[in-house]
Amino acid sequence: MSKIKYLHVGSAAVFIGPLLKVIDAEFDRDEHLFILYDSLAGQSLREERNVIVYNGRSFKGICCYVLIFWYLFAARKVFLHGLFDVKMLLLLFLTPFWGGKVYWIACGGDLYDRFYESGGVRGRLTKYLRARVIKRVKHIVTYMEGDYRRAVEWFGMNAQYHECLMYPSNTYKELGARKEINASLNVLLGNSADPLNRHFEIFDLIAGRLPSEYTIYAPLSYGEDKYKELVVEEGKRRFGDRFKVLDQFMGYQEYTNFLASMDVIIFNHPIQQAMGNTITALGLGKTVYLRKDVSQWELFQGLGIDILPVDDVDDLVVLECSLNKQKVKEYFSIENLINQLRLIYC
Repeated sequence: MSKIKYLHVGSAAVFIGPLLKVIDAEFDRDEHLFILYDSLAGQSLREERNVIVYNGRSFKGICCYVLIFWYLFAARKVFLHGLFDVKMLLLLFLTPFWGGKVYWIACGGDLYDRFYESGGVRGRLTKYLRARVIKRVKHIVTYMEGDYRRAVEWFGMNAQYHECLMYPSNTYKELGARKEINASLNVLLGNSADPLNRHFEIFDLIAGRLPSEYTIYAPLSYGEDKYKELVVEEGKRRFGDRFKVLDQFMGYQEYTNFLASMDVIIFNHPIQQAMGNTITALGLGKTVYLRKDVSQWELFQGLGIDILPVDDVDDLVVLECSLNKQKVKEYFSIENLINQLRLIYC
């Protein structure tokens, strides 16, 4: 590992695998080391070169934190793919020497932690450490300037803004003809069993206002189990068999094909979330409803992409969104991602 210049720290998430393929194709994998705590894609990443997947409670996990500590000295740049691991936050809090070499890739839940309850002593400690670490970070990586402004306002951050799509999951996908599920209006509601999806608000708005033939799909494969139970119970009560629950995790291509079968996508979360899904849906020409107070609304409006406000979802319409495809294809392109990464991996 003598060639390592760039350390990546975060979770073994599904978007890491496609990023590794971009690095293989356009950069030198031997210069990159990924140290990731076990998560959804942990098993598929274990055999990847220069990737270490660990459990934070194991002896291997302790060794990984020691290795991270070393590369805080030795690496040219350190990329934090989210700020969620309390042990990593503690390590950064206790080692103020890393200065300007750390780049925070804001994932959403870390920036928007004020929307989540602290969850006991560990949760309060995580929030405290995260706030202190963010204030020290000198580089933030995101493609939403609104998120950068929020970091400055909420955390007193004084950092350089690097515009970057960061992951291939945030790029345009070319797909063939629509794959039908049924002949009705297909509505996707939310992206998880996170209470911030605020399903019940949408239930109130659309109940009794949908056409005679429709199906509502609610992805609930991860999130809070208790909230999931409440959503399923209320969804079935309101919409009966027309309410379909997706409680099994789908692979990347399978979920993309599923999005292609939707007509309308409704995301009611008040934070930046589900961006990969939103970009893919818009690139497929789907009608997307978002809240107007989220940073992605500002982003899409600035790009001239047609979206609708959640406030108007009680008058649900399906837009002709063919122009969205070209605009998404231009900005959210893999070529743009690679050019942005070249400016960061230097």
